[in-house]
Amino acid sequence: MNTGVMVTTRGVALIAMTLLALASCSSGTSSVTSTSAANSTESTADQKGEASSTGSGCAAEKEGSNSEGTAASRPFEVEVPASYSEGSPAPLLILLHGYGADGASLGEALGIKSQAERLGMLLVHPDGTAGVGCDRFWNATGACCGFGRQVDDVGYLSSVIDDVSARYSVDPKRVFLIGHSNGGFMSYRLACERADRIAAIVSVAGETLVNAADCTPSVPVSVLQVQGTEDATILYGGGKVQWASEAYPGARQSVAMWAGYDHCTGTISTEKARDLQPQVAGAETVPEEFSDCPTGIAVQLWTMSGVGHWPWAIRAGTGEPDLLVAAMLEFLMAHPKP
Repeated sequence: MNTGVMVTTRGVALIAMTLLALASCSSGTSSVTSTSAANSTESTADQKGEASSTGSGCAAEKEGSNSEGTAASRPFEVEVPASYSEGSPAPLLILLHGYGADGASLGEALGIKSQAERLGMLLVHPDGTAGVGCDRFWNATGACCGFGRQVDDVGYLSSVIDDVSARYSVDPKRVFLIGHSNGGFMSYRLACERADRIAAIVSVAGETLVNAADCTPSVPVSVLQVQGTEDATILYGGGKVQWASEAYPGARQSVAMWAGYDHCTGTISTEKARDLQPQVAGAETVPEEFSDCPTGIAVQLWTMSGVGHWPWAIRAGTGEPDLLVAAMLEFLMAHPKP
């Protein structure tokens, strides 16, 4: 059995608490509609919508001690594929968790280690800063989810790339990000400010910066936005999280903005629907892509009908790779930096 795709009780519980925490502070929503195991646990959120993460191992941390923009401020592990060979540059995948979760739990829930191994990817799943109640966050945008706390996560993740590149042979044209929710917002932030370092991103239920003046990528970055139509946490059409300083755009607006940043001159067109979520009947995922982008650059939106904030199928112990994870990795590997 491939234990890489098994989901631990702690991992599912932590992800569920993340959904509940964000849902409690999202405008116009009171619960999460999701195809995940979010109902397998319950959590009471405090005034700021922060769920308790007791047992996550962060209780002793102080926000000030892990908020600096250096890799040393928040240590991380590098998962090295068996096929790795010094001197043969390998792609680097950075997985960014959602608010209140952690990198290891998200990676385990997605079974991403085995899939990264299959593709020969170096894998890093760092943790955001442990804030109030030990809930980890990325200081991504004014919309989500630093809530005014000053943490240099652009500097931190840039330092992570530097650190891994100093220790391993990293292909600079194949540095990729996958982010969920708050991690998706952070993926966009890094693409805006470190476009020269990032080849492509996948943002799942996280949106780009709402003000175009705040995002000025130096070079094009390939972007895939994945969003469920029934997401009650980060709304498909855009909205605002309580206590946030600004609203967030919808999924369609996010990709339209990036089509502009990437100098795509064509229109968006629909492709054949795909079945990437077995727990939802039929081919629920409708891919759309902008045309006439620069060579090697893609801007896509995958709309998942009937799917909530957690779009992946959790199939603990099945040994089967997640179809959506595999499809996202396929997108990334197909879009190295030109």
